[in-house]
Amino acid sequence: MKKDRILIVEDESIIALEIKKRLEDFGYEVAGIMSNGEDTLKFLGDNPVDLVLMDINLPGALDGIDTAEIVSSVHEIPMVYITAYSDEKTLERVKNTLVYGYIIKPIESRELRFSVELALTRHRIHRGELMEKQSSNQYKKIPLWKGDEVFMVNPKELIYLEIHKGIVKFVLEDTTFQQRGTLNQWEEKLKDFGFYRCHKNYIINLLKVEKMMGNPDGTHEAWLKGTLETVPISRNKGPNLKRIMEI
Repeated sequence: MKKDRILIVEDESIIALEIKKRLEDFGYEVAGIMSNGEDTLKFLGDNPVDLVLMDINLPGALDGIDTAEIVSSVHEIPMVYITAYSDEKTLERVKNTLVYGYIIKPIESRELRFSVELALTRHRIHRGELMEKQSSNQYKKIPLWKGDEVFMVNPKELIYLEIHKGIVKFVLEDTTFQQRGTLNQWEEKLKDFGFYRCHKNYIINLLKVEKMMGNPDGTHEAWLKGTLETVPISRNKGPNLKRIMEI
């Protein structure tokens, strides 16, 4: 079985070697150890890896977050940050990268192992590798996260999706799920299941629409089965939705 390849980016050699030993004990392959952003970018240009453990405080022109932003713009590689800093400004900067974890030094083996396993699993799920496929090659179920657990959910059970500050909320009749992502990617995944992008922040299940009501400003609201909440419909989406629903 192919081992997951992990790149360590850490300028303190003692810490880097200790992380390497722990990862190898966990059964991973360490692709390399880099001590600065420039060498990291060169390495990733020629060597495929499955995960990057990125120290934020790196020497040179590029710190860990700068490096991760460049990597994320070129490669679809998940990042787990390792740092001694946990201030609000730092946390805000990492949101612009493909971050799947955040470990505060000193590093404990249990936290390292859990963070790496979770990051790799979540990234594979987001890429669709763990989705169940129908014979028509369309997805029958989608993986949704709640805490550390993943649930395979039939799209027909979804009522609507809402995005806020990079977090997508999935609303079902009896529960909700939240995870990072974009509505563009979920619009594409759900397009063959009767879902409609009715607003920049919402996607609705057309089978759940009970009625629509117009507002004085030209927008509309939709009442959906299974929830007491209404969902806004953009001014330019209302007429098209009416035609689709034959309202």
